[in-house]
Amino acid sequence: MTLPRMLARLADVCRTRPLAEKWLLAPNLRVGRQWIQQIAFSGVSAVNLRVQTIRGLAAELAGPEMIRRNVSPLGSLQAEFLMDRLIAGTHAELEYLSRTPATPRLSQTVLRAVESIRLEGLAEPPPLDRFESPAKGRDLLRLADAFRRECTQRSLLDGADVLRWAVRRLQDDPTALPGDLLLLLPVDQDFCTLERALIQAFPSDRVLPSLDKAVETAK
Repeated sequence: MTLPRMLARLADVCRTRPLAEKWLLAPNLRVGRQWIQQIAFSGVSAVNLRVQTIRGLAAELAGPEMIRRNVSPLGSLQAEFLMDRLIAGTHAELEYLSRTPATPRLSQTVLRAVESIRLEGLAEPPPLDRFESPAKGRDLLRLADAFRRECTQRSLLDGADVLRWAVRRLQDDPTALPGDLLLLLPVDQDFCTLERALIQAFPSDRVLPSLDKAVETAK
């Protein structure tokens, strides 16, 4: 059985490093399991090869600190509920978004925008000229800040903060990773800024690209 180039490289790693713990970073668990099945069907043992997503990896690394601080990751339904509450409480005061009725659809759209802003990992809010209009930018930045404060008050971590905690653990705790761990990276994934920061926090000798080039460096 002839494997595509990426899977052939994964198979080579499995063949030459059978005892090493290997985390395969996939777009989702279903795709990752399909990759492993194809490797196994080619006759190569996929022992110690484990599928991870970038968000699942972050949650696992941040988990010990979340337990210690008694905080929980924010679920998708919780996020929608919080955004519904925020928009309901501020809708009349918003400059741009008040022109649209406060519906669940608006909350979902705003939540996606707020998550994108948060996942950029910026120390300062992005400039207003990056938005469709300054008024819209002010509304989204206001809601992003309110969303962050609401999560903090409820002892919840959104995806951006989970990634930040995971990065910090890799930087501060030399025992965070198994001694023989390899992180296998397909490159056809669109990582956001904080996701790339997590990958770059891994020791370089633990990261193996699965295609012809490594993950794009954050700028």
